[in-house]
Amino acid sequence: MHLYDANYFNKDFFLDSLSYSILFSYLIGGAYAAFLVMPNNPSRCGDFSVFYSAAVTVLEAPTKLYDVEHIINLQGLFWPEEKVMGFNSFAYPPFTGLALAFFSFFTPQVSKLIYVSFSLLFLFISSQLIQKKNLSSFTAIQVMSFILLFTPFAVGVNAGQNNSLSFLLLILIVLNFERGYFHNVGALIGIWNFKPQFGVPCLILALLLKSTGKTKILIGYSLVTFLEIIISLQYFGDDIFKKWLSVLSLSSTHNAIMLEKINLLASIFSLVPWVKAFELNLYLFYSSIIITLLSLILLIYIFYKSRNNPWIIGPMIVLLSPQTGYYDSALIIPFIIQKLSGNKSELVWQMLFGGILITLVTSVQRDYYLQIYPLFILYLTWWAFKKCKILYT
Repeated sequence: MHLYDANYFNKDFFLDSLSYSILFSYLIGGAYAAFLVMPNNPSRCGDFSVFYSAAVTVLEAPTKLYDVEHIINLQGLFWPEEKVMGFNSFAYPPFTGLALAFFSFFTPQVSKLIYVSFSLLFLFISSQLIQKKNLSSFTAIQVMSFILLFTPFAVGVNAGQNNSLSFLLLILIVLNFERGYFHNVGALIGIWNFKPQFGVPCLILALLLKSTGKTKILIGYSLVTFLEIIISLQYFGDDIFKKWLSVLSLSSTHNAIMLEKINLLASIFSLVPWVKAFELNLYLFYSSIIITLLSLILLIYIFYKSRNNPWIIGPMIVLLSPQTGYYDSALIIPFIIQKLSGNKSELVWQMLFGGILITLVTSVQRDYYLQIYPLFILYLTWWAFKKCKILYT
C-alpha cells in the first residue's frame, strides 16, 4: 500500500500527522528554550524564576516573601551566570507561595521541567474537555496541537507562566456553570484568586450572567476565599496582606511605565498607558482614549447580548482585566472554538491561518511597539460573537 493510496492517505491520517508534527516540533523546540536556555537566564525565564525564589522563601524565610531585595538576591544565587534584569518581585497572593513550596525541593532546572510538565498536563485535560464539549470530530491530541499554534499560549508555557492553569480553570468554571453546579463555580473562581486580576472579574461576570445560582456562586467563592485568607494569616502573620498590597502597588506602577511590559499586554486599557509612556502628542493621546471608550462600549454590548453564553467570560476577562499578559489571551480560545463551523478540513485551515496571523500580530507588537494586539483580540471576539449569536438569543 502506497502513501498516496486514497484509502490510506485520508483526512484523519493527515490531521493526525499534522497534530503530532506540531506537538513534536513544540516539544523539541520548547525543551531547548524552556530547559536549556531559560533556566540559565532569569530575565528570559518568565515568571518561573520568581516562582522558584518564592517557593524557597516560603520554607526558609516566610516573612520575607514580599521582600523585593531578598527575592532578587535569591535569583542571583540560583542563576549566577546572568545579571537579573527588570522587576522580579513576587506579586502573587501569599497562599500562592504555599502552593509553590513543592518546587523548592528540586533544583531550578528539574523544577522547571516538572512545572512545564504540569502545564502540558493541564493543557491536555483542557483539550479533552473542549473535545467532548465542542469539537467531537477532533481528538484531544488534535485540539491540543491546535491550541499550541496560538503563539502567546505556547510562549507562556515555555517561559514558566501559569496560563495553562488559568485556561483549565476557565473551562471548568464554564462547564460547571452550564451544568448548574454553582457552588463549584464559586469555589473554582476562588481558586483563581491566585490571579486576582482574573478571579475578581470572573466573579463579577458570572454574577451578571443569566442564572438562578448567584447566591450559590457567592457562597462557594466566599468559602474558598475565607480559607485562603485564614491559611495565609496563620502561616505568614497578620501583616502579610499589607505587605502583599504594597508590593502589588509597586509592581503595577512599574508595569505601567515599562515599555517592555506594556507591549506585552492584551487588555484594552493598555492602549492609554502605551501612549502616555511614549509622551506622544495630545492628539494621539486623546485618540487612544476614544478608541478605548468605543472598545469598552462594544464589549458591554457583546456581553449584554451573550448573557446566556457563559463562554463569553473568557474574552471579557482578557480585554477588561486591569492587566492581561498576552500569553493569557488564550482565554478567548474556547469562545472562538465553539463558534467555528464547517467541515473538518475547513476548521483545520482556519486554525492554521489563525495561528500564523496571531504570530505575525504579536511579532509586530513586540518588535515595533505598536499596541494593536488588544484591538486584534477585540476583533476576534466580535467575529465569534457575530458568527452564530443566534445560538444564545
